[in-house]
Amino acid sequence: MSVIYNRVDGRMVHGQVATSLAPALRADEILVLNDEAANDNQQVMLMKLAAPSDCELDVFTVATGTEIILDEDFNGDRTFVIYKTIQDALKATEYGYVPDVLYIGGMYSSEGKEEKAIALFVDEKDCQVLRSLENKGVKLIYQVSPLNKEKPLSELVEY
Repeated sequence: MSVIYNRVDGRMVHGQVATSLAPALRADEILVLNDEAANDNQQVMLMKLAAPSDCELDVFTVATGTEIILDEDFNGDRTFVIYKTIQDALKATEYGYVPDVLYIGGMYSSEGKEEKAIALFVDEKDCQVLRSLENKGVKLIYQVSPLNKEKPLSELVEY
């Protein structure tokens, strides 16, 4: 019972996660930590439909999900944690869960954000959050899919 991978992906659970990432990790549980998604039954249902059939999926608020991680109250042996935003990941660290490594797989375009790489758009507020995560000891890695080479996020974004 352990967390094997922590990822930020604005789409949370989607085809790439289900068909390549979760199987490559041999994950048997996916925890999605995002307050809005946890309170949206339709979004939870859609993610459950997209998840691999051999992988349990649970969607929690950041507070509840962090408590589950800290209590090691997993349903699986190999748990994959997905945050919708880096702000969710920072919130988890404030609740006491500080992952060693956080993979950035999808921070998408919105007004005022600058493109740094494929599926990587940031603004100054994002850079502040990234600095905070790094200052807490989190190693930040950019990797869109398991087929892409890992790259330190700091090589793409100045924060």
